[in-house]
Amino acid sequence: MKSKLVKGVHNFFRLPVFEKILLLFVKYFYWLFGFEKKFLEDSIKILERDKPALFIELDDELLRSNKSPGIELVSFLKNYQYKIIHAGTWEEIRKEEHVVNCHFDIICQ
Repeated sequence: MKSKLVKGVHNFFRLPVFEKILLLFVKYFYWLFGFEKKFLEDSIKILERDKPALFIELDDELLRSNKSPGIELVSFLKNYQYKIIHAGTWEEIRKEEHVVNCHFDIICQ
């Protein structure tokens, strides 16, 4: 059986194995470093359909170097009613300003 190249995140997640996504470890897609917001924008149908929990490494410096600061990523997630939790302290990040110049993991649910 020949395998087909899957182009685009949205097509990748249309594969039958991804019928319902409950948890997405964005942190471990090494090719995403600094492009997490773009990845999530491309996955918008999945966020709307399944609202999976997300585990994301939030590195504001890396995000800013790709013209997508952490504050924009957090605002984007909050627009989709995600609650943002600091994975190290388990405290909710209520203000986007708390992610400026940060580098830590977040859990979004």
